[in-house]
Amino acid sequence: MIGSQAGGIYVHFPFCEHRCFYCDFNLITPKVIPQRRYTDAVLRELRMRAPRLSGEAQSLYFGGGTPSLWEPDMMAEVIAGAQDAPGLLPHAEITLEANPSDMNLARCKQWLDIGINRLSLGTQSFDTKTLKAADRQHTGEDSIRAVTIAREAGFTRLSVDLMFGLPGQTELDWERELAQVIELSPTHVSVYGLTVEEATPLHRLVKTGAVVLPEDEHAHRMFFRAHDLLGESGYVHYEVSAYGLSGHRAVHNGAYWDWLPYLGLGAGAHGFDGERRWENIRRVKKYMTQTLEGCDPTATSESLDETSRAFERLMVGLRRLDRGVELRGECARFKPQANALVERGWLERHEGGVRVTREGLRWMNDVLSEFL
Repeated sequence: MIGSQAGGIYVHFPFCEHRCFYCDFNLITPKVIPQRRYTDAVLRELRMRAPRLSGEAQSLYFGGGTPSLWEPDMMAEVIAGAQDAPGLLPHAEITLEANPSDMNLARCKQWLDIGINRLSLGTQSFDTKTLKAADRQHTGEDSIRAVTIAREAGFTRLSVDLMFGLPGQTELDWERELAQVIELSPTHVSVYGLTVEEATPLHRLVKTGAVVLPEDEHAHRMFFRAHDLLGESGYVHYEVSAYGLSGHRAVHNGAYWDWLPYLGLGAGAHGFDGERRWENIRRVKKYMTQTLEGCDPTATSESLDETSRAFERLMVGLRRLDRGVELRGECARFKPQANALVERGWLERHEGGVRVTREGLRWMNDVLSEFL
């Protein structure tokens, strides 16, 4: 294990009841989820990989897929396994991604009881028409109800997801979404633009003209409208897609942006030990069989050379809008490009390094291209 500071543990639950037409995540939609077998496989992998993390993890994140479909008592086993090795810090952030349609008061209280202390709600929108156009299965009322139920159950750390650039979504629709979020006042908001990935049904529908998305200029305005309105309401835009109230920045995702090592467990999960990245077997049945037989489920692995490490550290560091990235050590090689981008107004100097300006945010991909 390289490095003295540990990051987090990501656990992938690759099961959903429905695959949305824009989704290219590693998941399947079986009639019956193999809860016991998959849990045992994850626990087996956790025991294999724990020595790769140097010290107790600062976070544990259940993502997917739809991990709110995972039986709470089995998630509790995974939490206990992580506490055993590599260990969790006393106040570790333990996050569960939850689908609004899975939310009820009893289930939320179960999640709290097993140690989940933060929910990330896959609301995406608070408008039923927009959700339907985006191939989501819940309603706007479900999104609002999910926030209410989580609070009633006792969750004090609550993140909601919002997507912009959805089919048929206007800028006025987006302002209504932002107003609804501000009224509900979750402690954290993740704001994502819809990305059309190849090999998804949405890609084919857009290509044939069956689905029409807002033009790029409209999407840019939606992005900055979120930046302005959420900022005026007390949310700090601390990462390209993330807004948090004071004291509520995402610890787990912060480890990625700070380039800390992390374990990735489950079918198709990715991990990083400071020098090497790996991806697990994506096929769920093969992952379970191989792991339960005591075999390493790694499918691909890549050792990063000095140049790759430097660029990745720079790339994730620039996503941190609050502090940016320091141009020292491996990243010192990028000073000439950084100086040119400062002159252009896309970067600004900050505490011995650089961070992205408002104008640079508009051209983020071009900013990164300059360093390539």
